[in-house]
Amino acid sequence: MNVVKITQLFSDGLKKEIDFWLDHESPFYEDDTWIKESDSLYTLSNTYVNTLHKVLTDISREIFQVHNLLPSISTLKWIEGNHDEKNHIDSGPSEYTIIYNYFSENKIFLTHENEKLEIGEQESVAYEGYSNFHTLNNFEGTALLFYFSFAKPDNAYFHFGQYNDDGTISFPSGK
Repeated sequence: MNVVKITQLFSDGLKKEIDFWLDHESPFYEDDTWIKESDSLYTLSNTYVNTLHKVLTDISREIFQVHNLLPSISTLKWIEGNHDEKNHIDSGPSEYTIIYNYFSENKIFLTHENEKLEIGEQESVAYEGYSNFHTLNNFEGTALLFYFSFAKPDNAYFHFGQYNDDGTISFPSGK
């Protein structure tokens, strides 16, 4: 599958709710809800992000044409300054991904294999991240990006598997 651009991921009503919610969110409030990954990157994973993720289950199954996909990992990333992402292949529970550009000061592009696609504000791209190299372009400024990942039911994530740094999987039961 190549990259697919989605011009309207959420309904207008749900977009208004997202706007209202994000008007009251910031990684700079001192409430410890955001994780500081670096000087320019903060991530949030909470019930609001997870609810949006679940809403996309049927849509993801249609887009990827895999009719048993399940939501796995979802985050909101607040990026300020210089964002430099290496070309990579996803692993673990991120088999299929939808990136939703809620806001960006500058243009954002996803390069997936040899295809480069702009992700405008309020637009999304969907791609298979576990089987193809991809990266976001190096960009400056502020951006708020949602990442919604999905996986097939046989993924170790749904069997309480833990992905280790060396690429192996271990299970709490020792199996």
